[in-house]
Amino acid sequence: MGQSYFSMLRDGANKVKNFLTGIANREFLVFLFFLFVSAAFWLMETLNEDYESEISVPVEYLNLPENVVITSDVPEEIKARVSDKGFTLLNYMLTQPATKVKINFLDYQEKGNSVRITSTEIQKQLTKVFENSSKLVSFKPEGFEMVYTRGQAKRVPVRLKGN
Repeated sequence: MGQSYFSMLRDGANKVKNFLTGIANREFLVFLFFLFVSAAFWLMETLNEDYESEISVPVEYLNLPENVVITSDVPEEIKARVSDKGFTLLNYMLTQPATKVKINFLDYQEKGNSVRITSTEIQKQLTKVFENSSKLVSFKPEGFEMVYTRGQAKRVPVRLKGN
């Protein structure tokens, strides 16, 4: 049984080899090669044009002390609308998790229990994330407020006592 299996494999490989080396099939393979080359050139030409795309950039909050509890909703990501060449935008989409907007808590802690992150500060951080050739068209949120309190955070189980 083992020999018949190997002979069937050998016969199948010979049939595939004969099919691929035939005159008509060589022409077909040459056609496929040039079709692939032309598609690659078309893709390169297309990606060389300017496009506009929305890219989500994660926000990372740095140096948050353990006794600080943020009580307001703060964004986890900023949606930036960017204009640039297709190659650059494709690179942003493929390496998206590596780029982050970093907000350092130590820069704002002296301003009370409420901190307003302005659009200018967000724009500065976004320009660090994107290349110099990229044009930042818009971003959301344009600013936000981070309300916090100092103290201990504690998770308390909540149980319903009733019907």
